[in-house]
Amino acid sequence: MHNSMIFTNFVVQLQYCKEIINLFIMNHSWYLTLKVNQDINQ
Repeated sequence: MHNSMIFTNFVVQLQYCKEIINLFIMNHSWYLTLKVNQDINQ
């Protein structure tokens, strides 16, 4: 019982980390795209 709770907690945290990493990558690539577009326009 106790072990399965720890495991569930671990999975939830892993999922949470994945979401944050995905968000970070999306924001980062968006920023890079913006920067490249600005460079081209100048």
